[in-house]
Formats: sequence, C-alpha cells, structure tokens
Amino acid sequence: MASPSLKNSLAGKNRIFLDTVAIIYYIEDNPKYRPILDPLFETIESGIRKAASSYITLVEVLIKPLRLKNTLLAQTYKDTLLAGGLNIEAIEKNIAVLTAEIRAQYNIRVPDAIQVAHAIMFNSDAFVTNDRKIQAVHDRIPVIILDDELEKL
Repeated sequence: MASPSLKNSLAGKNRIFLDTVAIIYYIEDNPKYRPILDPLFETIESGIRKAASSYITLVEVLIKPLRLKNTLLAQTYKDTLLAGGLNIEAIEKNIAVLTAEIRAQYNIRVPDAIQVAHAIMFNSDAFVTNDRKIQAVHDRIPVIILDDELEKL
C-alpha cells in the first residue's frame, strides 16, 4: 500500500505517469522520499496500478551515471525503465504536436512538456513529480508534488 498521504492523493487513480525525479529518488533509494515511493512502486510492481514514463526520462536518468562512469547505476536505470514494469513511450507525431501545444499554452520547458504530453496520451489519472512548474498543467492532468505528500505525513 502507498503511504497514507500518497494513498489519499492517488485514490481512484490507476494510471499514473512518473516524472524523472520520482524514478531517480526510487532507484537511488533517497531516504527522504522512501516512505512515499516504496509503497507506490509496490502497487506498480504488483499490478494494482499501471505506470508510464517516456524516453525523455531514460535520457535524463542516464546523464549523471554516464558522466560519473557509473556503469552499474546506468544499467540499473536501463533495467528498471525497460524491463516492462513501466510503459515507456517513444516520441511520435501526436506527442510532438501535443508537446508544442502544451509548451505554447503553459510556457514550461520542452522536456517537461514532452513528459506532460506523454502522460495525457497515456490517459494518466495523475502526474507524479517534484517540479512545481508542472503544476501549471493541473487543468489538463492532476499533478502530485512529492514534497507536498511528505508534508502530509
């Protein structure tokens, strides 16, 4: 089960989109976010919830390990993202067009707009992130901020 705060925020939300930071916190076992993310990922791994991300996430998570020549961490990210637990979507024409619309309307960074477009195309019930700028799209998709969830504990 998810933590009490996140459990309430995710009530009735069975298809979630995980922004890059949520995956980084989980894979790198960030102690601050562990009480929220471990139970969330358990619901994903058990099939209670479906989760998605995009190839933008794969690009973003690999940069630091590759710079540091940490091949083990880079492989862990690849295994986690590509092993099948998450739906990882490629950028295609409909995503590109929706990304441009989101970027134009909300003035968020292109990588963030791509993530939001993927979440919308995945029919996500929620977008899990720690990036407050993404809250601008709350009229398109519910945005759950991890720091807000910690404050509820």
